[in-house]
Amino acid sequence: MKRSLVTFCMFVTAVIISLTIYSCEKLDELTGATKPGKISGMVRDSISNIGLAGVSISTLPPTNTAETDSNGVFLLEEIDKGDYVIRFSRNEYLSKSMDINVVAEKSTVIQVVLAPVALPTGSIQGAVTNSVDARPVAGATVTTEPVTVTVTTDTLGRFSIPQIPVRSYSVRVAAAGYQQGSAAVQVAAGQTAPASIALVPLQTSQTGTIKGTITHSVSGTPIADATVITKPATTSVNSDVNGNFQLSNVLAGTYTIEVSKIGYNQAASTPVVLSANSTQTVNFTMAPSGTGIGSVKVTVLAIYQGVQIPFPYATLTLIPGNIVQTTDTTGTAYFTAVPFGAYTLRCEHTALITTEQSVTVSASQQISVTITPQLAPAKTGSVQGKVLNALTKGPIAAATVVFTTDGDRSVTTNSNGEFTADNVPVGKHSLTASVPGGGYASKTLETDVIGSQTTSVEFMLQPNVMTTVIAGKVLNALKLPEPGVLVELPDPALSSVTNAAGLFILKGNIPAGQHQLKVTKQGFTATSASASVSRYGDSVWIGEISISSSGGPGTITIGGKAVSIVSMKGVAGTTVTTLPATSIVSTGSDGVFTIPNVMAGTYGIDLSHSKYINYRVDGLTFPLSYELSVYMFYGKYTAAQTAFYPLVTTWQEWNKSYWGSAGQLQNYGTVPASNRFGISDHARQLSGAQYMMTTAIGDSAGAAGAVMISFWTKLEPTLSKLTPLVAWSNSAGTSGWSVAADNEAGKISLKVTANNTNGTAVSYDPVHENDLLGKWVMITVGFRRSPLGTYQAVLYLNGTKRLDQSLDLPNINLAANQLVVGRAKRGGEPFQFMSGTIDDIHLFRSFLSDAEIADLFNEE
Repeated sequence: MKRSLVTFCMFVTAVIISLTIYSCEKLDELTGATKPGKISGMVRDSISNIGLAGVSISTLPPTNTAETDSNGVFLLEEIDKGDYVIRFSRNEYLSKSMDINVVAEKSTVIQVVLAPVALPTGSIQGAVTNSVDARPVAGATVTTEPVTVTVTTDTLGRFSIPQIPVRSYSVRVAAAGYQQGSAAVQVAAGQTAPASIALVPLQTSQTGTIKGTITHSVSGTPIADATVITKPATTSVNSDVNGNFQLSNVLAGTYTIEVSKIGYNQAASTPVVLSANSTQTVNFTMAPSGTGIGSVKVTVLAIYQGVQIPFPYATLTLIPGNIVQTTDTTGTAYFTAVPFGAYTLRCEHTALITTEQSVTVSASQQISVTITPQLAPAKTGSVQGKVLNALTKGPIAAATVVFTTDGDRSVTTNSNGEFTADNVPVGKHSLTASVPGGGYASKTLETDVIGSQTTSVEFMLQPNVMTTVIAGKVLNALKLPEPGVLVELPDPALSSVTNAAGLFILKGNIPAGQHQLKVTKQGFTATSASASVSRYGDSVWIGEISISSSGGPGTITIGGKAVSIVSMKGVAGTTVTTLPATSIVSTGSDGVFTIPNVMAGTYGIDLSHSKYINYRVDGLTFPLSYELSVYMFYGKYTAAQTAFYPLVTTWQEWNKSYWGSAGQLQNYGTVPASNRFGISDHARQLSGAQYMMTTAIGDSAGAAGAVMISFWTKLEPTLSKLTPLVAWSNSAGTSGWSVAADNEAGKISLKVTANNTNGTAVSYDPVHENDLLGKWVMITVGFRRSPLGTYQAVLYLNGTKRLDQSLDLPNINLAANQLVVGRAKRGGEPFQFMSGTIDDIHLFRSFLSDAEIADLFNEE
């Protein structure tokens, strides 16, 4: 029983601990409480492959910033988990950005290579001569400041310093028996800077001689071919077979004499004070180098733009012995257990000019040596390769291969998945292959590029499985959502049916590119739409897709034309709607509209335009037996402003639309002449079907009101001579104008009567055609002041301007004006009416501004 109890207690305790751990983990998951991560790594120079100091590192979205240390190492701490873009930048280098994902409580390590901005180089050439006799000085030592390389003049005194960075230099020359000389030069890109230096010979009164003998420290025998130099440098000599040496023409001063030979420990003197015209004797004994061992620390600092940069992966050879070491990322290498002796240290790398330097190991302590080689001229090779699908082994076309160590240079694969990159700098390179749109996981490989050779690489990319979304909305001809429409994508095969809101959504592994969607529904004309996907996992809203009815049994096409009442031309851009609504269309450039796939029946037609009065025709039963033309009045108006409006259509429509409560139009045909204009602002029916409007049309003075009237009439052959069709006058009938017809010659005339002092009247005959009588014609006539004392009259016949006349009427008085439309004749009074019939008259006029009136007058 006790054992069972203990077992049970242990079980319960384990469960509680598990639940506690689970609960804490779950709480963190629910609350989003996670610990931040880190980003660390190293930034290297793409040429030297050494760490770069002073590189600025930042992220987007912004978090912390950092800067690389002297070894190119950086660390960004306290970075919340998520995706970031990390950017690296430094002066004189090309900036680089890369995507990175930070995982909570982990450090993400990256290696980055920055390519320097390409810098031009030039060279220095010259000669060293004796300033006295201009003879060449051979064996002179030539250096530069800032330091580049050290060269020696040939037998003709010539020297050359090639491929050094563009900048200013001081060229310095030293030779035994001469004072040091120098010259300032400016090296330009791709150019050779000349530098000729004449050395002044030292006078014997200024120089002395240092001589001595070099012997073996044990046997005492002379040592030949040992090298003897002075520090500071003046000249150097080798000992002869007897171990003797002599340094002549050495400028008076204090020197240390050093003696070296391979196989022996280097020997050096105490400071020697040399006076002018004196000889100092300094003897040396040299011990064989095999008597002990030491170590050498070598640092390689490549000279780049005048700056010394640690250079990794350089090959160092210690001669004799051919001991080989390679510098690390800090440009450092070590030689241990090196026997005492004099050595030559050779530094080699494809990106460097091979450099040799002497080093002597003579003590057990470690000695430090620094080598400063120049960068070698760029060598290049080629890289070719393939990018393949890791699953199918098939080629991937249009993949991008980026050389991150060559300034982010990129190439694209062809249809066979192949790529080639030429002129790639020699050395190690990092290549990253990716597919635009994210259909595959990217991959990075490293390869060595060898000069004048082709290196091959092959990428195997894993396909990504990501969901792309394409959505849109389908509208019918009334711009309303259309449900039940099938939207299909052929490759990959996906489909969706629109809902009540006309919306559809396609989801799947849709790659980047242009995709054509097929849009169909029974009873509608099939259409298509284009969707542009930028990458896998993209979300694309393609907007609205219009689909129109395809018609069927019982459907017809409604057609017609919107016509300007002034110009009689089609009105383009008019919006046409059926009532009840079936479709909304716009007229073409000729004013014609077509509404297809409409069921036969009775409809209204509504027309609207930005410059014309909206017009609606009801009760049209389609199909019609005639061609439908809807006439539109030019100009807009509001309820508060009578800008353009029809004054008279047919009298029945006028009565119904405007004067419904005033009863039928009254017959004033028998009213005395004094009352013929009536006493109210009403239209009156005169004898037969004549019309009169007594509302004031001009302004208060009657002199500035602009009038334009359009009407249809049929010119009967029985018309009297010069029968007025429309007239406008002042109340006295002494000023005004009228349009009349003449049956003798089919003539339409415009006559203006002015109350000038001489009572003159002018008339114009803009139309003189024999085929007018017995036909319906549309006449538009306008009259306005422009400017004061001058008037403009225009007349159109069937939409064609036949008159545009300027009238000089300084004394005309058009106040208290009236407008009369009808068959009238001139009798004893200015305007007297006669019996007759006008079958149809449409009339309108304007109260617009002068600019708007000009627009109306000029409409054609």
